[in-house]
Amino acid sequence: MQIGLAFVTGPLAGRVLSLGGNALVGRHPQCDVVLEDAAVDARHAQLYPAGNGFQLLDLRSVGGSFVDGLRVPPGQPVVLALGCLLRFGEGGPLAILDATERFGEQALTLVREDDGEVFPVPGPLVVGRSRSCELRLRAAGDAVASSRHLHVLPAFGRLVVTDLGSANGTFLPGNVRVVQVALPVGARVNLGGAGGPWFRVDVATATLPPPTSLGPAATEPSALPPCFKLRVASGEARGRIDVACKTEVSFGAFAGLSEFEITTFPRELEDEGDAAARGESIDPQHGQFVLTADGVDLVDGGSQRTKLDGRLLEPGERRPLGECFELWLGDDVVFLRGRVFRHPRLAPTAPVVGQEGQHPVECLVLERGGDGDVESRLYLLLVRQASIGSADDAALRLPMPGVAPLHAALSLRGGRLWIASVSEAPLAVDGAPVARGEAVPLRVGSTVYLGAVRVEVSE
Repeated sequence: MQIGLAFVTGPLAGRVLSLGGNALVGRHPQCDVVLEDAAVDARHAQLYPAGNGFQLLDLRSVGGSFVDGLRVPPGQPVVLALGCLLRFGEGGPLAILDATERFGEQALTLVREDDGEVFPVPGPLVVGRSRSCELRLRAAGDAVASSRHLHVLPAFGRLVVTDLGSANGTFLPGNVRVVQVALPVGARVNLGGAGGPWFRVDVATATLPPPTSLGPAATEPSALPPCFKLRVASGEARGRIDVACKTEVSFGAFAGLSEFEITTFPRELEDEGDAAARGESIDPQHGQFVLTADGVDLVDGGSQRTKLDGRLLEPGERRPLGECFELWLGDDVVFLRGRVFRHPRLAPTAPVVGQEGQHPVECLVLERGGDGDVESRLYLLLVRQASIGSADDAALRLPMPGVAPLHAALSLRGGRLWIASVSEAPLAVDGAPVARGEAVPLRVGSTVYLGAVRVEVSE
């Protein structure tokens, strides 16, 4: 059995290193496992075989070494169980120690055991009772859980869970309180102790097919323009998704200058005169989103006001976007909520769009609600792929009748747009049903049905 370290975070994130014998871990280039991270000492820790497993010896490092979130005594060997989670330095790189054949890539879910509700975990999320949590617990029924209780990160076929300093703790079966652990498929975790909810790690029913795994209906499609629209209709409800597949995307009040046209809704304002005056505070080209090697930057256009997470930007200022952010434009005329969806195991790379580029950013989504009979609006910067569903974790969230929590997924491959079915819920493109796991191409004029919800692709 070959033992290895699968790095969840840090400079080696996404890589698995086999351990053949003694391994010196540190920042020094002569170490066996080199971690160029400020939290790691030059010679930080030693891993060495012991019986059928390994032991860890912290070399009296400044930041310490941690096993399952607990700091180990310096200078004393600690026996490591397979599947344990190691951290080198306070806030330093995380790695899972296990047999290399056990590291998987399957999509995972959390299943709530009292009612069977399934929560997809496509990326990092926070579990708690707060409205800001991606997996929100019941405000009253889950009172023993904290507002922001648990951070969850999928990695190598398991979920890395971190207690966020909760009041009542996080537990495994047997009333074992944990700080930070890597949970394999089938593992159970409890939030808050007695009376708190139990969740089970499970494999998602379907995953997005890889770029080379196209269904029988997949023929060579014509390329879509770099910017297009998805028009959504369900009963009397209407919506529009403006999509841009570019490394630099402008937003502003004039569609001729900006890929994302963002204007005021007059009914949001007191009268037409007020609407005209305040609408002028949004520039025709107000700002830009720019794809970088490992994220997305917001660039202020320089003429009118832009506030990011409550902070007024300087003219022309450029700032990286966090996972979730809030954006105010002009004289607080337009408010948008944004989220950057990332792949946790892809390293920084050249800023290019398309699955082939393997960029860590999957997409950026901006959301603003409609006013009365004005259609709601989403803006999608599609880098590689975007999930569609009714769940809060879906990139394109469509909380409409007949839409499954994780219904389908869009992907960009070679300048062409594909849609894949990732559930048993009905999906059809141009009148032809799409089987679960199948991917078919879209073109301008295509009509997609997610259950009874109609989505039309237009320029």
